[in-house]
Amino acid sequence: MLLKHFLLGALLALGSVTALPNPEADLHDVEARDDKHHRPRCGKDADFDRMNNKCICKDEGKEFDPKHMICRCPKDQMEDPQDRHKCVCKDKDKDKDLMTG
Repeated sequence: MLLKHFLLGALLALGSVTALPNPEADLHDVEARDDKHHRPRCGKDADFDRMNNKCICKDEGKEFDPKHMICRCPKDQMEDPQDRHKCVCKDKDKDKDLMTG
């Protein structure tokens, strides 16, 4: 009976020792596989372009604002009221109003 307790204790001790993590493990392989580690956040309106190394807006014609992390139309343009994903010239609406009225 005493031998049974000794063997059981030794077996459990060996099992717990092998389950301990290695404190000096090389993390280089794990970091090398993490391709999103160095990618900056661009928000929901833009994606990061590795070729240009900057955020590019998903909507064509819009410019990325890194401070607020959103895409906006250039200063001389505004969002199209019918399609929020497009930019139109500000003067274009004035010309339409003059032609209709």
